[in-house]
Amino acid sequence: MICLSKLVVSNQDFFETIIEDLKKGDKVSFLVKGNSMKPFLLDGLTEVFLMKKDDYLVGDICLFKYRDNYILHRLIKQHKSHFIFRGDNSVFSETVHEEDIYAYVYQYQSDEEMVSTASPEYLKRVRKYLAKRRTYLFLRRLIRGNKR
Repeated sequence: MICLSKLVVSNQDFFETIIEDLKKGDKVSFLVKGNSMKPFLLDGLTEVFLMKKDDYLVGDICLFKYRDNYILHRLIKQHKSHFIFRGDNSVFSETVHEEDIYAYVYQYQSDEEMVSTASPEYLKRVRKYLAKRRTYLFLRRLIRGNKR
């Protein structure tokens, strides 16, 4: 007889453990929770694989801390003193400092497919999607006014 049990931990405890492993240089993985990174990362269906790196680049999906929450969003702009992130399916952005960024997604698995975030095919899909998304956000601002 197989007995399966489920362990429930708080997000805070979960991510503190993940970050400790990343600081040691380990690679980590977990299932995505939430819909802010649709269509690329799907709630409960996509496993992301993360590791640290020295230089984060526009387009990277990163794990960072923002207002005491751990978030996995795409880097959309980089300045000398801060980084701006936004979920692919979100209209709001987050501004953080480099010390609040812990790792980036180097690959993910969804629907039995392993996707490298450095592959030319993936990067082309992301550029195409983000161009459509920018147009949508621009039109949304025009219609609603320049409110956040």
